[in-house]
Amino acid sequence: MNKVIDVDIQYWESVRKDDCSAFEKLFHKYYVPLCRYAEGFLGDSTQAEDVVQDMFLYFWEHRLQIELDKSVSACFYTAVRHRALRRLENYARQRSHDSKLLSYIEDLQNSDYSEEEEHDIERIEQIMQKLPPQCLKVFVMSCLERKKYTEIADELFISVNTVKTHITKAYRIIRQEMDSDKKISLFLIFSVKTITRFC
Repeated sequence: MNKVIDVDIQYWESVRKDDCSAFEKLFHKYYVPLCRYAEGFLGDSTQAEDVVQDMFLYFWEHRLQIELDKSVSACFYTAVRHRALRRLENYARQRSHDSKLLSYIEDLQNSDYSEEEEHDIERIEQIMQKLPPQCLKVFVMSCLERKKYTEIADELFISVNTVKTHITKAYRIIRQEMDSDKKISLFLIFSVKTITRFC
């Protein structure tokens, strides 16, 4: 187990002993990434914050009963994911005609990320934050929105060569930051919907 996870577990053990400061450390470490993660499902920052705050409140109120069977990070992400999907499902059922949304939510609920995938998602989010704002915007428009170089250039009032430069730079930074023995699948990158919120 890596050092970061060990520290998180130590914090959680302190939390179970009513250590408020340890809980605050976990809160400050994970609050923003979890909000971005939830917003990727909900598309609304206010609702995302509500979901994350509710999750932290639940973990604090049930700290004596909760015994983590995996990393703290994985448990937090899984809990937020379930809460966000429940909120989406409630919204979809209110709009009973929206069968496509219900089907999409059902697929998500049946395809939890593994602990390793959740760790990779968090890692990619951290890498995305290191990209210069314009570089990230171009990368998202190209890879996620599937826009052509000429379309991106027209929308951002830059040259096609500048678009190419930004995309090349983004991929170079991603390759450098990720573990050398791990390849980033396009599916994994595209699944990190929260990166669109950085733009």
